Amino acid sequence: MALQLNIDNSDIGVGFSAAYAKVSHVRVHNRDGDDIRVDIIVDVYASETARENNSQVVANWQFTIPMPTGDFLPAIYNALKEMPEFAGATDC
Repeated sequence: MALQLNIDNSDIGVGFSAAYAKVSHVRVHNRDGDDIRVDIIVDVYASETARENNSQVVANWQFTIPMPTGDFLPAIYNALKEMPEFAGATDC
């Protein structure tokens, strides 16, 4: 499960029109007993081929969202697609 998207700028200073974003780490935490949050770390590669070849990550993003409902991992990807950074992203 991953997302394909266009990024205008990366950690290495260039954009990629078919970047490949994959959730690499998820941490669930409950600070106040009622407020369950999910930290998500997303590794972004230049392309799907770059990911398959274990190439260098071109960006590393972190997000925090409320605990999603339903099937956990698909719900996380759906939450990401609602964020501006993932505008126009498609499942791949």
